[in-house]
Amino acid sequence: MADMQTVIGVETRVSGEIRGGEDLVVKGRVDGKIQLSHSLTVDKGAIVQADVDVKSLIVSGTLVGNIVASESVRLHASARVVGDLASPRVMMEAGAAYRGRVDMGDIEARSEERRVGKECRSR
Repeated sequence: MADMQTVIGVETRVSGEIRGGEDLVVKGRVDGKIQLSHSLTVDKGAIVQADVDVKSLIVSGTLVGNIVASESVRLHASARVVGDLASPRVMMEAGAAYRGRVDMGDIEARSEERRVGKECRSR
């Protein structure tokens, strides 16, 4: 079975919360929050203004928001990112622009702590 992938097209703008169990490619614009158990790709020319919690992240466009990636983050040369970043592996190509803090500690444990904390607050 081929991997599933959702694409938000160049002329599409999404506002709100996106959750999913497949890869997401943003070619347009997303405002809000993105939570995926797989990867997020922000293509060149795309704009994401959202807090992001994903398995892996690849950015070639613009992303403004805090990032948690349980596996890796890759910023291509055309990437423009503003926000705090937490991931065990961070790769940044020459030319990429980044402003924020980087935490390369134990992301899995931190993600679990946030989930448990949200469950306790919702009771």
